[in-house]
Amino acid sequence: MAVRDIVCLIDMHRENPPAVAAAFSLATKADAHVTGIAMHVEPDIPPYVMAEAGDRLGEILRARKEKSQAGMTERFTRMVPTGFERYAVRAMTTTASAADTVFASECRLADLVVITQDDAAGTDPHRASVIEGVLFQSGRPTLIVPHEMGGTIDFTTAILAWDGSNVATAALHAARDFLALFEDVHVVTVYDHRPKEDPGADVAAYLARHGIAATARRLPVIQGRDVAGSLVDYAATEGANAIIMGAYGHSRMREFIIGGTTEDMLDMMRTPVLMAH
Repeated sequence: MAVRDIVCLIDMHRENPPAVAAAFSLATKADAHVTGIAMHVEPDIPPYVMAEAGDRLGEILRARKEKSQAGMTERFTRMVPTGFERYAVRAMTTTASAADTVFASECRLADLVVITQDDAAGTDPHRASVIEGVLFQSGRPTLIVPHEMGGTIDFTTAILAWDGSNVATAALHAARDFLALFEDVHVVTVYDHRPKEDPGADVAAYLARHGIAATARRLPVIQGRDVAGSLVDYAATEGANAIIMGAYGHSRMREFIIGGTTEDMLDMMRTPVLMAH
């Protein structure tokens, strides 16, 4: 199954949302459809406050919502490539406490979800929870795009992080059609103690049987760096255009807690990262 349907979250405040540029780049390469989600997030206001405030507060919230969604729609349509017609915009409204679940539910029929990375400046205060929600509640592979990235994606080299786990296996299969868009794939295993055999060799052979050019690489953990940092540095050295990896997390009281390597990658990524759980 090829990538044919892409869902993209339109940034609420960035003039040229990196996720939108990446989504159209992918869609052009894969001949896919892009649906931009203009999701306006309202504050959680207790019902008694709404009742006491009367109609005036409701009018203010409606006007803010309409302005926000109109702005997101305008930014999205302005970035549509010339001659590209396979796109749509879907406006929706949610509250801060429900944003993660609501967006995840909108993504379940997509082949791929594209969203901009969270940033330390808090440009979108709900972004971290929305990313966590789509990773662990949508069941769809998600491409997180660096907030400082400009322009489109170059489909030359991709890195597939491989450790043989169930999560890495899920990412491999979820991202196979995405990997097929690249000229070359490095199957990279990061290790503390060098394995006798290359764990990624069988993965490279599997990808080759699907027409994907891949080579296995073994990468020692870089001194002073962890697994995520080693992958980021390797991607920079190799000029890689994307990293693919499993999203690690565990459930506690029905909430997913993001694992260390996943959280580190979300913080330090400098190239688009596709994650699947």
